[in-house]
Amino acid sequence: MTAVGTKNIEVSSLHSLEILLLFVLFLSIISILRRARLRVALATLAVILSTVTIVAAGFRIVMVPAYGLALGLLALSLRKPVSTRKAACPVVKNLGITGLCICFVLASALPMILPVVHLPQPGGPDKVGTIRIDFTDPSRRDLLTGTSSAQKIAVQAWYPALDIGGKERARWLDSRQAVRLFSRQQGLPADLFQQFGLIRTNSYLDTEAADNANKYPVVLFSGGAGMFNGQNAIQMEELASHGYVVFAVSHPSDDFAVIYSDGSVLPYDPERFTMLVEDSSQAIEVAKREVGDTSKPEFQRTLIRNCVANTDNVRAWSGDLRFVADQITKLNDGSIPSILEGRLDTTNMGVFGHSFGGAAAGQASLRDDRFKAFVNLDGTPFGDTVDEAITQPFMVMTGAEDGPSVGDGYAENEDDYTVVSIDGVKHMNFMDFSVILPHVGKAVGLLGPIKAARQTQILNDYVVSFFNKHLKGMEEPLLAGNSPEYPEVSVQVR
Repeated sequence: MTAVGTKNIEVSSLHSLEILLLFVLFLSIISILRRARLRVALATLAVILSTVTIVAAGFRIVMVPAYGLALGLLALSLRKPVSTRKAACPVVKNLGITGLCICFVLASALPMILPVVHLPQPGGPDKVGTIRIDFTDPSRRDLLTGTSSAQKIAVQAWYPALDIGGKERARWLDSRQAVRLFSRQQGLPADLFQQFGLIRTNSYLDTEAADNANKYPVVLFSGGAGMFNGQNAIQMEELASHGYVVFAVSHPSDDFAVIYSDGSVLPYDPERFTMLVEDSSQAIEVAKREVGDTSKPEFQRTLIRNCVANTDNVRAWSGDLRFVADQITKLNDGSIPSILEGRLDTTNMGVFGHSFGGAAAGQASLRDDRFKAFVNLDGTPFGDTVDEAITQPFMVMTGAEDGPSVGDGYAENEDDYTVVSIDGVKHMNFMDFSVILPHVGKAVGLLGPIKAARQTQILNDYVVSFFNKHLKGMEEPLLAGNSPEYPEVSVQVR
């Protein structure tokens, strides 16, 4: 298949209006220091641009120093000039100049550290549409109470679009409340990640599905614990542009926010998250005592077998995927009205997921042969796959690091699967954070040193190639072994 272009990621650190504002602030500082005639006009323009930026591009907390500097410069420019006899001493003057420089550096640095970076264009021939759908599962079980009650599951679908003319482009995270929930979950200021709501995707809302194929293969997606179903929008768009319909499934109480079609948001349950973390920590200690060597595959299997709560939860997530698969069949046959009616090839259905979602993809495939193949993006395979072999082909993508591999956590008699190891990546590189948090992610150790464009290219190529092979029956040499096109990637076929 054709590799994804690496020039499509918009790496400009700031919104164009923010760049213009910072440029005007710089000119305003120079004009005030030189007592130029245009100092009032430039400072006034900076204040006006601040207002326009907030209205047009959205308020971002990291731009507050720039907004404050604009107001300060306007106040300085309106001050009556000091006479030559009463001119400030050099020390005071130098302190003032230093202060302005520090303020400008701070105003420029913060938005560069947390930039608005839009998603890269997908590499396939089709335009991409997206819709939100809610399904109510009457039997979903609560992990903490053990009781069952009707639970609404939000799903976002991406698909080949017929005509995007006049349609609104979707945002990566189009809920201010959801952005605040993410910040709160990370223990950071509520409005720190407001740029998430400004990120443009390449998907167009509620556009008509294309009809250039009889039916399109279907792929389901499950995100990581504590994340949300749109976390891998880059891969959703890539698959849709290559003729797939992708359904990203939310997991109520586990996602930091479940965003429903009416705009309402269900927050995560912190008590549930704490319970799962403690369950993993206890299992790690057991595995250390019983196995010792963390590099042995048996360490992974022992850890998984002792994760009682996580195993229970991955079964619930698997149930969400299987339930949504049932609803997809109803969408296709018209039992549930949808613009996707008659467009879905439900006989060729795959599933993939990141982290805990990767485990859920394996668990769902183990229990439901409607899923012909699955991909696990760096997820410890909690659940029953540690002792029961999966009959469908699958691929694990992970980092090429020392220590236990997520590919070692499957049953000892498991075969017919591929492990793709990538140099220079960490766990969070397997989601959109590589693109949307390039600087902070690397600075705090969430992301590996690999470049965002390169990681995107690798991830897209291998995921699309895998589903092309197993859902469309295409020849895909990329999966056969190591490729000279990707020297940083090691492919092991087991």
